[in-house]
Amino acid sequence: MLIIKLDANGDFQLVWDADDMSVIALGKAYGAKEGLLPVAQQLKEPSLDMMRQAVTTAIAALEASTAGELQRAEAATRLHNILNEATPLIDLAIDRLKGKYASDLGSLKRWGADIRIGARGKVSLTKPNTELKRIDFLAAYVKREAELPEAERIQDPPLARMTALSAAAEANREARQSGTIQRQAGTQTRSVSSAPLLDLLQVACGLLVVTRFGGVVTENLGEWGYKVVRRTSKPAEPPAPEPLQP
Repeated sequence: MLIIKLDANGDFQLVWDADDMSVIALGKAYGAKEGLLPVAQQLKEPSLDMMRQAVTTAIAALEASTAGELQRAEAATRLHNILNEATPLIDLAIDRLKGKYASDLGSLKRWGADIRIGARGKVSLTKPNTELKRIDFLAAYVKREAELPEAERIQDPPLARMTALSAAAEANREARQSGTIQRQAGTQTRSVSSAPLLDLLQVACGLLVVTRFGGVVTENLGEWGYKVVRRTSKPAEPPAPEPLQP
């Protein structure tokens, strides 16, 4: 850790907003101000090019994270709507299977049914009650029904409709997972990218205070985008030394 205090007893202090968007906004404002100055008056280190590159990297990471979250949210909404439509059809299909294969309920595991065997060997079916279970049931049901001759298939709900719902549910499940992975990767990259940018901005601010403003924290730093506020209280002055006794 490195902490450097400047103008500790001054009238103003810097406030740092460490969230990614605020750091990027500060980086943009800093770059805009420095870019207006003659090259000879710009800070040599960190250079304007270094600062702009850090801003660009942080923006790319933030956009990747945002895009991943948008994809995840949209896919999750579509999947929810698809399964809302599919659920009553799934329940109907299970009821049809139970009626058609009443003497051999155990075989319905091939259709994706959740088979439970009681203490006395009684076989029962449990309808899928989560999103993932419904998606898995749809896939297994469609696969098994498609293997049967058309005359042996359950007619209601129609296999074509169940097939379409299964394909849509699986596609949106994959899109949701992909969006989640992209969001997580973007969030990690974003944090790694914005932290160095904030470091550069803090170092640059310190150099501005020392080289441009005589070591004083001033409201003029706001021209570079820095948030400067008046102190509500000042640190206590150190006690005066005791006079030497003769």
